[in-house]
Amino acid sequence: MITEIMQNPAAVADNLGEWFEVYNAGSVQINMKNMVISDDDGDSHVILDDLLINPGQYRVLARNGDITTNGGITANYVYGTDITLANGADELVLTCQGTEIDRVNYDGGPIFPDPNGASMQLNPTNNNANDNDDGDNWCEATATYGDGDLGTPGTANTSCCAVEITIVLVEDTSCPDSMDGTIDIVATGATSLIYTIDGPGGIQSNSSGDFSGLMSGSYDITVADADNLSCNATTTVTVNASADNTPPTVSCADFTTTFNNGCSTNLAPNVPSGGFGPLPASGIITIGLGLGTGA
Repeated sequence: MITEIMQNPAAVADNLGEWFEVYNAGSVQINMKNMVISDDDGDSHVILDDLLINPGQYRVLARNGDITTNGGITANYVYGTDITLANGADELVLTCQGTEIDRVNYDGGPIFPDPNGASMQLNPTNNNANDNDDGDNWCEATATYGDGDLGTPGTANTSCCAVEITIVLVEDTSCPDSMDGTIDIVATGATSLIYTIDGPGGIQSNSSGDFSGLMSGSYDITVADADNLSCNATTTVTVNASADNTPPTVSCADFTTTFNNGCSTNLAPNVPSGGFGPLPASGIITIGLGLGTGA
């Protein structure tokens, strides 16, 4: 199957630096000898030499085999001037004994990439002969090779996924047992994103990246391209509990207790038997115990 196409190099002229890459996604060795490379406009070339590809292996077929003039690639087979890869729309077809093995009909930009100085590469998560028909599964290469053009000739393609988590804002809970923590996520890399958190309250997803009413604890975050869930970015954050664990302060003969941050605190001993009414949300309460002598 075809996994990468360099139709418009910039480091060298097109007639010197064009190439394409094939990949064996099967479980047995393939010999491409006698296969035909063609397009729909009359270009055609029969592979006359043995070209073995083991399972999981890549091979590069090029117009020019001279590494000093072809942009710096190592070609496994040279098809010469029989095949020209158009910079706009074109087809690249592999046929074996009259049976079409694989085909890529690239369109020069509306759906497929239209790079200059970079190859078109198939997303490695879509390495099959069906997925490479869809231009949405292709992207411009980003890795540098040889004389400075971009591509991965003869090796696995880099991911087409561009999703990136750029900002995560966390607000801790106000009290140890409160459910008022928040996580706000900002991400880029796709037109539509799905944000998911997985933590103490279970799994939650939305399209905004804003989550509230959270308990304290650790949360796994995943942001995915809504059109390709396998394209995602992940991170982990912690919503901390308020540090309101200070016990009340008690003094005698008066009883004094401190309430912090509006969080409830159990009273210590020496509370008067009659009680003292509702407690304030915060502050210090001092209660005179009225100690005296007995008769």
